Amino acid sequence: MFYLVELLKIMKENVIISFILVISSISLISISHHHSEIGKKLSSAEKNIINPYFNALLSKKINFDTIKRKLSQLPGVVTISQKKSQVIDSEIKRLKSTYGEDLVKNLSAINYTNIKIELEKGLKSKNQTLIREYIVRLIGQENVTLGNLKDNSVTDETIKDSSVTNYISKYWKVYSFTILTAMWLMSLVLLSKPLKRSAFIIMKFQRTKYVYPKMLMGILGILIIPTFAVNLFILPKVDLVSLLSVFLLIGLSIIYTLISSTKLKV
Repeated sequence: MFYLVELLKIMKENVIISFILVISSISLISISHHHSEIGKKLSSAEKNIINPYFNALLSKKINFDTIKRKLSQLPGVVTISQKKSQVIDSEIKRLKSTYGEDLVKNLSAINYTNIKIELEKGLKSKNQTLIREYIVRLIGQENVTLGNLKDNSVTDETIKDSSVTNYISKYWKVYSFTILTAMWLMSLVLLSKPLKRSAFIIMKFQRTKYVYPKMLMGILGILIIPTFAVNLFILPKVDLVSLLSVFLLIGLSIIYTLISSTKLKV
């Protein structure tokens, strides 16, 4: 209890360094534990930017799974996904300016399923048109309404955005782990100095050994173990990356503690 009070006192006196240590420790463990989910979200964002797509409103009497299976076999079609029902109203309103008021009234009176069809990047305009015509023939003109094609790959700005997103999606682990580890080491080294001074005083007056290692490992244990436990509770799955991050912090902590303990002085 005495060591804990002393630790909190030192962290309060060095609030900025302590804040960096706390944030970098929590972030490093949390990101490593959830790296798969983060990677999937980044890949999904990249995919949405790169691939052109269009929406379609299908009559509820049309079986979505059957249509999805047939459309998936077409060359140039990447994915077919069903959108949430609450976005259908906004889609119908958007079609109003293109197809007129009468069609909007007819659509509003029918139950529709909203789907999204993604096409390959760079697919020729002729092939895009053929896919859209095939959908109308397959389903029937009275059972489907196609939205305008949204080709995000045609502008220089979008190409630039997709390149940046692709770069982030590919190298985010390297940069995030490197930066967070550097922040963690820097804050650890800076915080160890006031810890040494406090440990030296405690050793001098209480004649207790190994005060500095106990204090340093104590503060790291308070950060690392609970953070890992919380992340494990949120996502009860452990892989090599999450384990390595914990072992890395613990290993570096032990090595630094052993090295810095040999130079303990006021």
